[in-house]
Amino acid sequence: MATKKMTMLVVDDKEINRSIIKENFKDAFDIYEAGNGIEALQVLGNPDIKIEVVLMDIVMPQMDGFATLTEMRKLGILGTIPIIAMTSDESAINDLNAIDFGADDVIAKPFVNVLFKRRVMNVIESFLYRKANGNKAE
Repeated sequence: MATKKMTMLVVDDKEINRSIIKENFKDAFDIYEAGNGIEALQVLGNPDIKIEVVLMDIVMPQMDGFATLTEMRKLGILGTIPIIAMTSDESAINDLNAIDFGADDVIAKPFVNVLFKRRVMNVIESFLYRKANGNKAE
């Protein structure tokens, strides 16, 4: 019997980035896409779609990652699924802000595909372990 794929939401304003991520994770995940935070919130708010992990760029037009994380907090989404921020801004303050806003991890772009995939899977496994053992994500 085939294992059910998890469901991932990839949020990035650049289609090429979404395509690269989809290629990396297509075997393990059913993947939804959004080009900005507004579209991401629409997907997350759809009762017919159960998103189990979010990969989200920080710098996007219309609604950036920080504003999206703020809205996700208001909707009670943060802490219920792992959220991994992606950014090409290499400043430590940007990474810290993403974590402070509710991301579970921050991954720098451009990324090395093998390391990127392993890091995402590690975040998901850690999140699921904490959830199964009654520990809230910190």
